Amino acid sequence: FAFDTAWDDPGTFAGRYLATRGKLQTYDVNTNLSWKVTPSFGFGAGVIYRSAKLSLGRRLGRTNPNTGAIQDVGSFALDTDWDYGLGWDAGFLHKIGQRFAWGVSYRSPIDVDFAGAGRLTQISTGDAQLDALNRASLPYDSNLPIGTSIAFPQTATLAVGFAPTPKLWVETDVTQTAWSRFKGLSVFFPNNPTFDQTLQGPWDDALTYRLGVQLKMGKGMVLRLGYALEETPQPDASLALSPILPDAQRSIFSAGFGRDWLDIGFQFIAPEIRTATTGKADNLNGTYKGNTYLLGISVTK
Repeated sequence: FAFDTAWDDPGTFAGRYLATRGKLQTYDVNTNLSWKVTPSFGFGAGVIYRSAKLSLGRRLGRTNPNTGAIQDVGSFALDTDWDYGLGWDAGFLHKIGQRFAWGVSYRSPIDVDFAGAGRLTQISTGDAQLDALNRASLPYDSNLPIGTSIAFPQTATLAVGFAPTPKLWVETDVTQTAWSRFKGLSVFFPNNPTFDQTLQGPWDDALTYRLGVQLKMGKGMVLRLGYALEETPQPDASLALSPILPDAQRSIFSAGFGRDWLDIGFQFIAPEIRTATTGKADNLNGTYKGNTYLLGISVTK
């Protein structure tokens, strides 16, 4: 669970009062114990320690009394501390003969409460008198305490694999991600509540469907192909679709090749084009689109 979004030209970006950038970093330490109950059935469970940090940026606008227009008067840089939450996971794998296997895995929800600070830097309006008034009324260049929390979802996966031939393995799985726990990203300024902001939410549960095949070609060579369909948890209504993290249902195509100690994989992610209309995302209309290309190389000794 992570993202990194940054918008070019924040001074002219239409959504700059909502977000100019956003970054969520998460790291899991996951310790598990497994038990081979029978030669064909195994069970495992463990504890998850999740450390996370959130960074956000946006512009602050105020009405210019001389023109009646809204102008940028400040730029927010918000950074939380590294905070943590605890969870657990469990799963089992059942093999039936040499050509069929199925399993289930579950990862619990994790809540992380963040504390940190925001810093407001002044942006000149071009009017020295107005800039002086803003500096007298706004807390520029000081650390402003902030707080927020993220309700990370639980996930449950059912997977089935089988071998139509001794050289071909086919696997499919479906995962439910309970994003309905996430009601929104609310950032609070305890000492400056006028700067409070709520983004991204509420979301819905989402399903992911995956299909993959692996073909052994001899001489240690393996060919892999895959496809996945990921539903978006962001509904069309409310503030779910916004510039901090615009998401859409996506198709994922992957291919890989392995030989002995080397594996190379390529992935192409194609989200659907989504358009926000009036009444959504604080009346910020816009179309979100884009593709992602990933290349991975692993070496095994």
